[in-house]
Amino acid sequence: MAEPLSVREIFQFKELSLDATFIKVSVHWNGDPMLLYEEGRPPFPRNPVLNELQDWYRTVPKAHHIVHLAREGMRHLRITNDGSSRITSFVQPLSDGWLLVDGRKGRARILDSEGVLLNTLDLGDAIKDVQTTGDGLIWVSYFDEGVFGGGPGKDGLVCFDSTGRSIFRYGELALSAKLPFIDDCYALNVCEDRVWLCYYSEFPLICLKDFQLEGRTEPPSAMGTFAIRDGVMFYTRPYRVSTIHSFEFTGKREQEFDPVDEGGFFLKDFQGRNYARFASDEESLKRYKPFRVVARDQRLYLYTEQTLYELPR
Repeated sequence: MAEPLSVREIFQFKELSLDATFIKVSVHWNGDPMLLYEEGRPPFPRNPVLNELQDWYRTVPKAHHIVHLAREGMRHLRITNDGSSRITSFVQPLSDGWLLVDGRKGRARILDSEGVLLNTLDLGDAIKDVQTTGDGLIWVSYFDEGVFGGGPGKDGLVCFDSTGRSIFRYGELALSAKLPFIDDCYALNVCEDRVWLCYYSEFPLICLKDFQLEGRTEPPSAMGTFAIRDGVMFYTRPYRVSTIHSFEFTGKREQEFDPVDEGGFFLKDFQGRNYARFASDEESLKRYKPFRVVARDQRLYLYTEQTLYELPR
C-alpha cells in the first residue's frame, strides 16, 4: 500500500490573469519552474470528435507566453507567433534568451531575452523532450515516430549546439558501447555534469558524462519522469501517473507514495476528480491521472490544473 508523501505548494495558476491556454510546466537548468501558455487558441477538447479536432488543429496560436517562476520573482514574456509554429510544446533557456520548440516537425525558435526572434532551427519531428544547458547545448529526445521516421530522431537522443549542429548521437554510442538502441525515449534528465535517460524497449537507466557512457543500471520498472537525490531516484511509471516511487541505488529498496498536499488531501486530476474515488481497478488507475510530473536534476514538480507543487528536498 502506498504511503502518503507531502508535497509543497509553490504556485496557484489563478494568480496569473492571462487570456491564454496553459500548455505545460518545464524546468530551467537552474531548477526554476517555467510555465508555457498559448494565446488565441481554445483548450484542446477533452472528449474530442472529429470536427472539434479539426477546428483545434486549424487554429494557429497568435502568441506564446513564458512565465518564469524565478527565485527573485516572477517574469513574464509574450512572444508573437508569425503563424509558422502550430504546436509549440517546449520552452527552455538558451544563453541569456529563450528556446521555443514545436514537438511535431521540430521547428525551434531562438529568442533574445526580450522575445525577439534571432534564428530558427530544425530539431526533427516527434520530439519527446528538450533540455538545454548553461553552456548552450540542446539535448533532444524522441518518441517512436521520430526514431523510425528517418529524420534526426533516428538516434533517439541527440545533442545539438546553439546553431543546430548535432554534436552527439546516442545511436553511435549505443553501437560502440554495445547498448540497446532507443525505440522510444521515455525519460530524460540533463543535470549539470551528467545526462540520464531511460528508454523503450529494454528500459535501462543510462548515465552519460562528457558524451561517454559512465554507467548502466537496471531500474525496477520503466520510468516516465525521474529526479535523482543522494543515491535515491524518485520517479513515475509511464502508464500509471498516480503515485510516486523511490528507488535506492545501493540497497535496491523501492517504495510507493501517494502525494498529498499540505492539508493531507490527495491531489486532483485534470478532470477535477480525486483519483482514489474512481480507481477501483487497474484499468481505472491507468485512465485517471491526478497530476502531471516534470523533473530536472534533483528537482521534481507535480501540477494539477490549479496548483504547482514541489517534492521537498
